[in-house]
Amino acid sequence: MSPRRITSAEKHKFEEERARMVLALCDPDRFEDSVLSESPDIINERLGIGVEVTNCTKQNVLKGSSWAGTISGKSVYELSKADRDHIAAHRVSVTQFPIGKLIAGFCCWGDNYDVKGAFQRKLIKLNQSHFQKFAENNFFMLCWMMDVDELEPALNFLLNDIDYRELNMGENGFTKFDKVYLFKEQLLIEINLHQKCFIKREITPEQMNVISHSSFQKVFGMTREEFHAQNHINNSANRNLE
Repeated sequence: MSPRRITSAEKHKFEEERARMVLALCDPDRFEDSVLSESPDIINERLGIGVEVTNCTKQNVLKGSSWAGTISGKSVYELSKADRDHIAAHRVSVTQFPIGKLIAGFCCWGDNYDVKGAFQRKLIKLNQSHFQKFAENNFFMLCWMMDVDELEPALNFLLNDIDYRELNMGENGFTKFDKVYLFKEQLLIEINLHQKCFIKREITPEQMNVISHSSFQKVFGMTREEFHAQNHINNSANRNLE
């Protein structure tokens, strides 16, 4: 039996549930009884709130991280030509453990996120006919490892530089986002686009650990430990068959 790989759809669902739990922790009155949905991803129908969730990491960084994930766990002899090309050309670093298995990582400092592009794409999506509109329409951006050099221009864009004319929408006749949430590590920044202000909400490592584990279990029906243990059993069974 092959090791269980996390699909792109499952990863997105995990990110959406984690975002929902972060909002419920920071603003329980508005999000404690929220649920996952489609277009937008999080809703509270009772209060008329919708939240769309997206990862605003640039595609080349996501691809690099994905390549590192596919290489980790292999032995040197299991590397394909594509794996070796990624290691050589895409800054995927590899370490070999004494047992012969590899662990790979992807490093890219600065210029990892596209906040403006993500905002514009989701604003267009918000105004499509299939997208459910609420009294309050919000946008949750995942920017997990964003540093200060990228955070400051991101905040400046959202507070001061949004130009709706770039999207040929004009100022009236379409739905705008009311709030944007920037989520990085243990920090949630809530930006009110109408009042042009923001507040920061800190999340402790312990709280984040509970949220991540609970989100994983809800999406996959098992804990992270159970997931990896099952993969370990599958890998052992495969080696016994060789």
